[in-house]
Amino acid sequence: MSTSPTVSAADSNGPGSAALSTPASDRSPLQQTQRSAQEQSPALRALLYSGVAITVLSGLGLALLLVSYFISLEPWPVFYWLGLFGLPLGFALMLGYVVAAAIARRRS
Repeated sequence: MSTSPTVSAADSNGPGSAALSTPASDRSPLQQTQRSAQEQSPALRALLYSGVAITVLSGLGLALLLVSYFISLEPWPVFYWLGLFGLPLGFALMLGYVVAAAIARRRS
């Protein structure tokens, strides 16, 4: 026994319907991700990119610190500072992006 869905007047594609945009449930997850990435503000994107860049540079600095120890060289103090301040700053920026993006998504 199959049931056919009923179409009400509000569901039809008449002159007053809002059928021009595809509902979010009909879009694939990839399309939703691409659309949300395009709708991001430049400030949020800059926050994310700067957090990632600082974290990557700090990780490279820590790797260079370890390499300098392994080859018995005197490590530069900047490598210590990158690990001490760069990693927490980079992760804090990325966390700030996650929080700001969640707030922006909730408002929309």
